[in-house]
Amino acid sequence: MGGLSWLANPLIENGFIIMSLGLAVTSLYPSFKNKHQNLKALKIAAIGFGLLFLSRLVAHGAAIEVITVVIGGLLIAYAHYINWKLLKMTTSCCSPSIKRSALKKAS
Repeated sequence: MGGLSWLANPLIENGFIIMSLGLAVTSLYPSFKNKHQNLKALKIAAIGFGLLFLSRLVAHGAAIEVITVVIGGLLIAYAHYINWKLLKMTTSCCSPSIKRSALKKAS
C-alpha cells in the first residue's frame, strides 16, 4: 500500500464516514425540507450509513466488512440519485397540485 497506508487507520476511516454523513445531511435534508418533502432519499441514506457504521464493528478485512461497506456506499449513492430525481420533478412541474401528485407517485 505504500504511502497510502495511513488510510487504513480506523480513526481515519471513522473520520471519513462522519464527514460523509455530515455532507449527506447538508445535501439531503434541505432538499427534503424545502423542496420535495419525500423521506425516501433520507431513509435510504440512513440504511446505507447504518451499514457503514455496522461495518466498523466487525474485524478489519473480514468479508462481511467488505460487503457492508460496498452495499452501504451504494445505498448512499442511490439516495443521492433519488434526491436528484425528486428535485428534478419538483422543478420541472409547473402547478403545485401537479408537483404533489407526481411526488406521491414517486413514493
